[in-house]
Amino acid sequence: MSEHRSDAAVEGALPARLIRKFALPILLIWIAIAGVSNTISPQLEVVGWERSVGQNAPDAPGILAMRHIGEVFHEFDSDSAAMLVIEGDKPLGPDPYSHLSPALARGSRLLCAGRHTREKAQDRVIRIFARHVAPHDPDCTLTMLGEGPDSAYYKQVAREEGVEDRVFFPGEVSFTQMTDYYAYADVFVHASLSETFGNVLGEALWCGTPTVAFADGMGVSSQIRDGVNGVALSPGADDASAREADRAFGRSILRLLDDPQERARLGKAASRMARERSSPRAVQEKLAFTFQHAQEHAAACGLRPAVEGPKPLQWLTTFRHFKSWAAINAGVYVAGHLRPGAAPAKKKSNLHPQIAE
Repeated sequence: MSEHRSDAAVEGALPARLIRKFALPILLIWIAIAGVSNTISPQLEVVGWERSVGQNAPDAPGILAMRHIGEVFHEFDSDSAAMLVIEGDKPLGPDPYSHLSPALARGSRLLCAGRHTREKAQDRVIRIFARHVAPHDPDCTLTMLGEGPDSAYYKQVAREEGVEDRVFFPGEVSFTQMTDYYAYADVFVHASLSETFGNVLGEALWCGTPTVAFADGMGVSSQIRDGVNGVALSPGADDASAREADRAFGRSILRLLDDPQERARLGKAASRMARERSSPRAVQEKLAFTFQHAQEHAAACGLRPAVEGPKPLQWLTTFRHFKSWAAINAGVYVAGHLRPGAAPAKKKSNLHPQIAE
């Protein structure tokens, strides 16, 4: 009976002994399989290029809103997103404000554009207008261009602030009409603190519209140089400083409305700097310079793509992709040889005579 157990134990340890004995060949076979599969299979860059998909989810609210705009104005039916810079070099069309209200024909015009969501802080613009601009300029109006989930809320804010007859909501308009809205406005106002690069702000600057905005440390701060191509103000860090920032915002608007020459200076500088920075030609030159500089740097360092090098270099590049896996398996292999060996099985002649029988 004991002899039967001993034989079973020895037989059960056979797979483990084989794995230990052939650990190095097994490891080399796995490395070879990984290397061959990586060599004969398409590179990740090629697969990524052939099977690339959009970064934006097709059911994202922004994508749905964009497609809705395209359908309403019969301009596009694609869900591809692109940065659109509106060039204002074409002749202006008719005044787009004239049909909104007679009040827009006689007073100063403030324009705020963008999707109506609370992270854009357009309700702050309405409150600044109602509390710090409208009382000092009875003919001034504010046009809130765009639509979104908070459009009804913004209209409620205008009613609560008592300026619903001086704040206008034209809704969404065609991209081709945007240049006219920018050009016929006296001041563009922008209070959002969540922009990495504000499209509407860039469009207003391109069209030469004098702009007042809060410096957010991101998009606005990179697009506006205070006193050069617009007015950038601190948004405030707490309730007290935010209220003071709102008053300063209103004072800046009133100063611009009272000074046509300053508006013209800021607008001219804004249009010039926008073209120097964001025109299609300027963007192409920057991209070309970046790639050319990278190529020159690689050549100076003696670097070249691995696919153009010898096969051993390509294999080395392939190995880098699974070096962690190989290191772990090699560690397991070494650890297996460091453990103590199994005790030798007792021979039958060494057993007790009674057991041996």
